[in-house]
Amino acid sequence: MRYLAVKRAARAIGAPLGVYAALSTGYVLTLTAAALLPRRSMRSSLPLPLFDLVIPAHNEERTLPRLLESISALDYPPERLRVHIVADNCTDRTAEVARRAGAIVYERRDAERIGKGFAISLGLSAALQLAGQAHDGVVFIDADSDLTPQFLRVLAAYLDAGAQAIQAYYSVRNAGDSSVAMLRYVALCLYHYLRPLGRSRLGLSAGLRGNGMCFRRQVAELGWSAHGLTEDIEQHFRLLEHGVRVVFAPEAVVQAEMPVTLRGAVAQNSRWERGRLEALAREVPRFLQLAARRRDPSALDAALEQLVAPLSVCVAACALTLLSGIVGQSRALRLLGLWTLAGQSSYVLLGLRVAGAPPGAYKALAAAPRYILWKGWVWLRATIRPPARWQRTIRLGETLS
Repeated sequence: MRYLAVKRAARAIGAPLGVYAALSTGYVLTLTAAALLPRRSMRSSLPLPLFDLVIPAHNEERTLPRLLESISALDYPPERLRVHIVADNCTDRTAEVARRAGAIVYERRDAERIGKGFAISLGLSAALQLAGQAHDGVVFIDADSDLTPQFLRVLAAYLDAGAQAIQAYYSVRNAGDSSVAMLRYVALCLYHYLRPLGRSRLGLSAGLRGNGMCFRRQVAELGWSAHGLTEDIEQHFRLLEHGVRVVFAPEAVVQAEMPVTLRGAVAQNSRWERGRLEALAREVPRFLQLAARRRDPSALDAALEQLVAPLSVCVAACALTLLSGIVGQSRALRLLGLWTLAGQSSYVLLGLRVAGAPPGAYKALAAAPRYILWKGWVWLRATIRPPARWQRTIRLGETLS
């Protein structure tokens, strides 16, 4: 009798997990197939646009110099770009470092309105007050990043081709420092490269990723009113409301430094996962309403993206479906578990190939089981314990306080 109860319980748990795993796997495999479609090259013509680079920075005196050096090394006329740095509630020398490099600096001190979105709002408003043409662009860069030399040339080509909003490829700079950093690189290959590329091939809006975003000046004049943990998702909704589709520019690469240990990555991942959950509760209904009202496939896709859990959670759901099929002696659940695990594996391997990942990325997959367990814990933790609105990530060479 007890054995029959265990079988029924296993099947009852496995059935909804299997449905979710199948739908999630089908979604990412569709984007994977689309990403394999041929690309077209982009070339810019004169005149080159003027770019305003808006950089929110909270206690980034250590990482900011590297970004400023990469900006100085850009293959772009220096007279055609302006650098705006918002030193947001800083207690270090961020503003001094920025001024010494010749940037336009705004020091913001507000103990009530804390967060990256408020810093972006200030920088954007200040940049738009300066002279510019409609074809010029405003670019948002995180202070712990650096840019590839052709970054602005690529964005200029996309603007020249008619793009109104562009998302660059946001990747990992220090992927080789540890298996944790390399697994984060793998995740961003899929989430920041493969999936936006697939959306672009399907004519959908690629979405915003918070770093490496570029708006044509007339689009930037819509302003930035998103101030929560999901400010990029909120801003994406606002763009879609105004009929603006985000284009993905895989050739424009912005790289950021990521934590090299699981312990150091807790704050950053908790913030990201809490943001996903907030987006699920607040933004998905808005995207679905917009999709129904305007019959907009990009809004529908934006809602579906938030309904798909992180890769680690999806893989765990696939594995639990298989386990439920074994315990519950259900051939359908076993087959569904095996199919979804195979589908997720194909998604990862094809994603790495499309993104041109180095051999180390494939080797790092050996540490994935431990990472999946850790990420599942972070995901559950984020559901019950909201993180700070703007808590700096602990990076290489720094200590936890």
